[in-house]
Amino acid sequence: MQENEAYVIPTIELVGEVIEPLTKEPVHIVDLPGHEKLRFKFMEFAPITRGIIFLVDKHQDSSSEDVEYLGYENEDFKFEHLENRVEFISCSVANNEVNNLKEWISDVYSGY
Repeated sequence: MQENEAYVIPTIELVGEVIEPLTKEPVHIVDLPGHEKLRFKFMEFAPITRGIIFLVDKHQDSSSEDVEYLGYENEDFKFEHLENRVEFISCSVANNEVNNLKEWISDVYSGY
């Protein structure tokens, strides 16, 4: 099991099926599976990371014997606990509703 890497130019489909590129240069995308053996790999890419996309699989089994804490132990998680800015974008890969995500990637990439 390993990470997947690609250089892509995000595009958006406009009315009439016109495809428009969202960036001039390819964007480096790295997909790190959530498997615990690969979680440490994100540190290799941290120095060059401009944004992180966290996908939630609604079909994934939520039962887990291991408890992991997000934020502070024994305290309800709050996004204020994080040092970095957090943005939420809703999309559906199953329904091919990903234009908001593509535009976010373009904004993050072009902001540097």
